[in-house]
Amino acid sequence: GEYSGTLTVAAQGGVRRTVDIQVQVQAPQLPPPEQWQFYLDLWQNPYAVARYHHVEPWSPQHLRLLEPHLRMLAQAGQKCITATIVHQAWGTQTYDPYESMVQWIRRADGAWAFDFADFDAWVELCLKCGITQSISCYSMVPWTNRVRYLDEATGDWAFLAPALGSKAYEELWKPFLAAFVEHLKARGWLERTNIAMDERTPEQTQAMRDMLKAAAPELGIALAGSNHPELKDLVDDWCVFIGPPLDPAIARERRARGLPTTFY
Repeated sequence: GEYSGTLTVAAQGGVRRTVDIQVQVQAPQLPPPEQWQFYLDLWQNPYAVARYHHVEPWSPQHLRLLEPHLRMLAQAGQKCITATIVHQAWGTQTYDPYESMVQWIRRADGAWAFDFADFDAWVELCLKCGITQSISCYSMVPWTNRVRYLDEATGDWAFLAPALGSKAYEELWKPFLAAFVEHLKARGWLERTNIAMDERTPEQTQAMRDMLKAAAPELGIALAGSNHPELKDLVDDWCVFIGPPLDPAIARERRARGLPTTFY
């Protein structure tokens, strides 16, 4: 409707001005956040909440504490779930180190097994709170390039750090990808899941993509990194560092294909 009134403006020195105003409030209303085109992807660290409140990660108390944070994010337009598939995907640069939501286990006979319980609890909670569009899983190219696993034969944690693109790298990741894809299919989450990378080089991105598309072509790729136009067709969810800016023509072309293109 239409509203009228006065607006008084004062400045230092005692100057005051009063003006008559008329305001027309238009009929359109902002739709609910789940219908927004606005794409927000603030990375989440649930382990920080557990540490702050002195609760066990993924306990019922932890999940209850996380819920208001996630609902607030969803109301702001958050579209993406941040998940970790390796221990400390960003090394130790974060105040609260990220644990892996997938537990890697090497059986005594050398076979691999994977426990997805924490991953499932996290994704289920995020979906319940309204963050539903995509899942970014960090990372097949972690900053330390190390994968921690539980050695069933010794009962101790151990690490493997094969070079990206090597035969050992493929032998490490292929069993995980096969199990992960099957698990995502069973949960109905496969189409929204990306293997994600943070500030990796074009060469690293290409090498990981080649291996991923050969072993698990159903999974998408997400990348947050510097502006490398040659990556425009290799990455599904692309968050480009703000300077130098991405060519608007590339953003328009990707948008026409339904590919998220954001900046940070």
